[in-house]
Amino acid sequence: MMRRVLVFSLLVLLSTGALADAAELKEVQAILAALNQELTATYQQFQMVEQARRAVLQSMYAPHQGLDSRSYDQVVDERAQAMQQERDLTDQMSRLLGKAQEIEDQMNPVLDRLYQLIPAAGNVPPPQPEPPKPSSAPDTDMAPY
Repeated sequence: MMRRVLVFSLLVLLSTGALADAAELKEVQAILAALNQELTATYQQFQMVEQARRAVLQSMYAPHQGLDSRSYDQVVDERAQAMQQERDLTDQMSRLLGKAQEIEDQMNPVLDRLYQLIPAAGNVPPPQPEPPKPSSAPDTDMAPY
């Protein structure tokens, strides 16, 4: 939802042309930062799901140590549950990758606009430093003759 609002606000900015280039540059940078933050969170979620999937796979194929008091049916049920959990985690990873791709696709026009604005913002003269104020005190740093 937040992503759609950000993209919509970017489209409004691009279509109205009401903002000056420097102000628009800041807005585009803020939108890009929000999308980047969402992309980072998505990748972190992906990594956590991937770790969970690896743990499930390891538990499925790890040899059982010692005496096994479980019945054959219990072993089959546990294996089926682990396989279902692995499929669910794989599906979740696929959804997260799709979401990351959508975010990257939304970032492309924002980056294009940013690259358009950077040269335009470079034409804005930098702020000039204030000239030093004259001092009313006599100059005591004069070298002797």
